Amino acid sequence: SDAFLNGDPSDAFYSVDDEKNLFIVPSPPADFNIDPKDFSSFLEKCRAKFDIIILDLPAGLDFSLIEGIKDIKYVCVTNQDPVSIKDAAAVKNRLDVPPLLILNKFDVELLSNKRFSNIDDMIDGSGIRLLGIIPDTPEMKLFHVVNKFKKRGRTIKALNRITGRLSGESITLPRPDNI
Repeated sequence: SDAFLNGDPSDAFYSVDDEKNLFIVPSPPADFNIDPKDFSSFLEKCRAKFDIIILDLPAGLDFSLIEGIKDIKYVCVTNQDPVSIKDAAAVKNRLDVPPLLILNKFDVELLSNKRFSNIDDMIDGSGIRLLGIIPDTPEMKLFHVVNKFKKRGRTIKALNRITGRLSGESITLPRPDNI
């Protein structure tokens, strides 16, 4: 809302239980109009508090929201379906700096059932280097309600692998059935 865009950004953060350095800001409703200058100001305030900020921006993004933001490393967060992979490629083509890719809500069953291509085909289809994969888990679906992840659950492990890679650690990607 306008209150957190123009006020203290920490008013918008939800801390993730047992993870002292992980915070999540839920997105506003789809019909919420965000002024690009307010959004840029909000991100600058966030930069003063955090080393890494990942934005999961919606499909059909108004690129004016991210234009003019300096020194940014883009991470494209997408689902594994073919349409979303094509959208990720289109986003990549709009950016000046090549993004990294996070596959979100990843369902390994869709790979084993051959409904979707393998992970390598998804990476090739987007043309973006893979940063990590976040599994589609019940705890991920309920986070906005309970505000916590299992301490040793698949979701927190995936998020820690992603932040580790962003921090320069060499972390191998687990096999799809271990994501």
